[in-house]
Amino acid sequence: MKRMIILCLSLTLLLCACVPTPEVEPIAMRDRTPEATNYESLSVPTYVEQEAQRLNNASVAVCADVDAPKDLKPIVTQIEQAPVDRDAAQRFVEAFSDAPLYMMWTLTRREYLQQLVDFENMLQTEQSTLTGDRLKEQQEMDQMRVEWLKEQSETAPEMSEHQLWSWDDYTDGMTVSLWAEPAQGCSFALSDWLLSYQADRETYYYPKSGLSPDELPPFEHPKQTEQDAKAIALNALERLGMSDFAIIDRLTEYAVGERMLRYTDWGYCFRCTRTVGGLSAVYATGGSLNLNFVPAVGAPWDLETVTIIVTDAGIASFEWRNPIRVLPKTESASFVGFSEIVQNAVKTLLYRYAESGRDTDGIFFRITVDSIVLVCGTLQVQDQPDAGQIVPLWEIGYTVELPEGRTNAEVIYLNALDGTYVEPRMGLTAIMELLDFGG
Repeated sequence: MKRMIILCLSLTLLLCACVPTPEVEPIAMRDRTPEATNYESLSVPTYVEQEAQRLNNASVAVCADVDAPKDLKPIVTQIEQAPVDRDAAQRFVEAFSDAPLYMMWTLTRREYLQQLVDFENMLQTEQSTLTGDRLKEQQEMDQMRVEWLKEQSETAPEMSEHQLWSWDDYTDGMTVSLWAEPAQGCSFALSDWLLSYQADRETYYYPKSGLSPDELPPFEHPKQTEQDAKAIALNALERLGMSDFAIIDRLTEYAVGERMLRYTDWGYCFRCTRTVGGLSAVYATGGSLNLNFVPAVGAPWDLETVTIIVTDAGIASFEWRNPIRVLPKTESASFVGFSEIVQNAVKTLLYRYAESGRDTDGIFFRITVDSIVLVCGTLQVQDQPDAGQIVPLWEIGYTVELPEGRTNAEVIYLNALDGTYVEPRMGLTAIMELLDFGG
């Protein structure tokens, strides 16, 4: 399997080398100094349109709305990956609970027996709304839970055993799960890449988009409005000193809670990223196949994100993934001209989709750039694998139309400072997982 993957990668490189260079001027390269200006002086229209340019069997036209607010002050910010320290972890936990926490809490035999009685009574009175395979799966899981509760009730101690948590035991980046007393119900998960809070440790919440139609329960609209729920989410960010994070409104959706394969309640799922100079961060994807052009290199770690679930009862879940450390060193950003950004986007897409010798008498890929948005993303610092810079990026959204009428929506990113495309990089762990897949 590994040999096959390596062979495919080698063939990809060979095929890339066979694609002819566009006759138009090359994309901005690292050894070139483009004309730069500050953001206030940058001339950015609200809409841009250009006739299609063609290379072999691909054409690229531009009919794009442009989103670049005028009241921004974009900057370049230095960041680094670093383990979550004790102060950050403790501040996170205490923002949600002041109850004593435990590293372990063992239920007694009596408590397991009571859970067994309650569960069996529920099974006798419940009228499931599930059908088919989903109903069969639930019945199998119910039977497994009954058997597990019986086993636990036979081996559980007569007296509860628990170990009180002390922050003196914490070391930077350690992985630990903390529970409040059973009556409190909440739990925390802490590691070097995750800080997580669950209001009810046995209820899990899923965004609606993550469930297939046959998995979705009958929709029940939350009692509170989305705006009220959003205010609760923003208040939680403020309590944690995370006012530089912003909710990405276009990603907001409903979420549903599940407990023992039973849906409990509906809420709202808010996704947030850090903002720098008024710009929301993204994970830069896409890129070009042109080996002659040196790209800006995306940092090989996942985007820092916060996901907040708000139900009628309040914050149900708060997950802060891939926290980074923001360094005090910042600098103002000088932008390459917007017209050059548009041309670089066209040339990058032409090279990405043009195929030598295939249907060269006609157009196979019809590409339309339909949106250009100013965002920010993380680029890796050369020779410093744990260091990065958050810089302004242009997000180029486009649609690819194929001859059979099928269309695909895609996106690439260009560095707003010099016009180079941003190529993502996989970390060593991801590469090893790819090579080991299928053994």
